[in-house]
Amino acid sequence: STTGLRVVSFLIQGSAPDGEVRVFMLTDGKTNGEGKLVKLTNTGWTKVEIPLVTLAAEDKLVDGLWIQNASANDLPKFYVTDIKLQ
Repeated sequence: STTGLRVVSFLIQGSAPDGEVRVFMLTDGKTNGEGKLVKLTNTGWTKVEIPLVTLAAEDKLVDGLWIQNASANDLPKFYVTDIKLQ
């Protein structure tokens, strides 16, 4: 449950400039809300912090985090690490 938590954070790095991904929290295997658009860079790790309210995941029992390509175009590899609920 995300009760008492306010933010999901992670580090992300793209392998090409100007990519975009959309971040969702999942409840019962389904996405909550519209998610949050995140821009990728290839200049190193970027810390991302997203309020749970933005992901429609405040005070919910979540069962996943989904980070997906935000466009219809192919997206080069990207990497995510250090995922935390805070």
